[in-house]
Amino acid sequence: MEKAKKGNNIYGQACCYTQYGDTKTAFCLLDKAVKERNVWLTFMVKTDWMLDPLRDNPHFHEILRTMHLE
Repeated sequence: MEKAKKGNNIYGQACCYTQYGDTKTAFCLLDKAVKERNVWLTFMVKTDWMLDPLRDNPHFHEILRTMHLE
C-alpha cells in the first residue's frame, strides 16, 4: 500500500513541477513513473492539462512511445 501511495505522488509531483516551469525535474519524475508503471500516468498522460507545457518536447513523445501510446 505504501508503494502505491508513493507512485501516485510521483505523477502529481511531475504535474506540479511542470506548472512551476521546472521541466527537468518533471521529466525525471515522469521517467520514474514510467519505470514504476504508475497507473495515474497511464490514465492521465495524454489528457491532463497540467502536462500541456511538456507536449511539444521530444522527451514527452519518447515517454508516450515507451508506453505504446503514440
